[in-house]
Amino acid sequence: MEKIPKFNIDAKVNTSNQYLATVVISPLKQGFGVTIGNALRRVLLSYIPGAAVFAVKINSLSHEFASIDGVFEDVTTIILNLKRLVIQIDENVLNVDDLEEKTISDWPTLKVNKDKKGTIYARDIVCPPGVKIINNDLKICELTEDVNFDMELFVSMDRGYRSFTENREILNTLKIIAVDSMFSPITKVEWKVTEEKTTKQGTTDKLTMTVATNGSIKAIDAIALAARTLGSLLEPIAEFNPEISKRKLLSDSELATKKAVISTPIDELELTMRSFNCLKQNGINTIPELINISFAEAEKIKNLGKKSLNEIIAKLAERGLKFKD
Repeated sequence: MEKIPKFNIDAKVNTSNQYLATVVISPLKQGFGVTIGNALRRVLLSYIPGAAVFAVKINSLSHEFASIDGVFEDVTTIILNLKRLVIQIDENVLNVDDLEEKTISDWPTLKVNKDKKGTIYARDIVCPPGVKIINNDLKICELTEDVNFDMELFVSMDRGYRSFTENREILNTLKIIAVDSMFSPITKVEWKVTEEKTTKQGTTDKLTMTVATNGSIKAIDAIALAARTLGSLLEPIAEFNPEISKRKLLSDSELATKKAVISTPIDELELTMRSFNCLKQNGINTIPELINISFAEAEKIKNLGKKSLNEIIAKLAERGLKFKD
């Protein structure tokens, strides 16, 4: 029986914007392009977690239809601006699951305290440990005179969309205004399937997928997370029969490799500055350029010490890559 051919993955990240990436997967058996593309798109749009504001406290106001003396915008407009905040939460520092078991008064908050005339931007928001605002130049509101403006923001992590009525159930006070939240960090997913004719396999599919995010997660990481999510969801089904779960379905054809060839800058390896600068100075700017040299050639790179070389080998190994044989 003919096995499913392995495929190549060529991931191209925009060098000026790491939050935009295009992934090309081929050659795929006919029909698998649509199957994989549609599944990844659905997971990307609905199941990638993100952070968002879910409640606001402004000068002890009890509802969003009020106005504030000395502030040009009304509360509704301020809330609309706050919904545009791009927030990143480090779950190693701030565990949202633990917070959900606490009362709202025990949640860490993002705070703004101003008493001078002028514009309040996202960069004026003081964040607790583990929380970071990406779009610091976002305008929140304008103080038209010297007035006291106190605001607290409550943020959380989730998937998809959560209405203000759902968020209101978390609150137990009228002093905090619930808002609806869009948690998804994905701003665009486009995919198309084209047919390719090969001499060995006849007609195959080529899947091209372009993904953009709001800046809280790299586009290539979002695609990887979507694929990992699909695999995790399907894995228990494969375990219905242990023998089937062990069955080898991919061919050993040299037409493609199991590991992805990532056409991304060496920045993605997160090397130390010494190793990074050494590669750059020797004209190695992308991961494909790096893995296209042998270990012996790498040893001859000017100013690249043994410690740096070992670091590069380890970073490549994390991605299933290595120097060419």
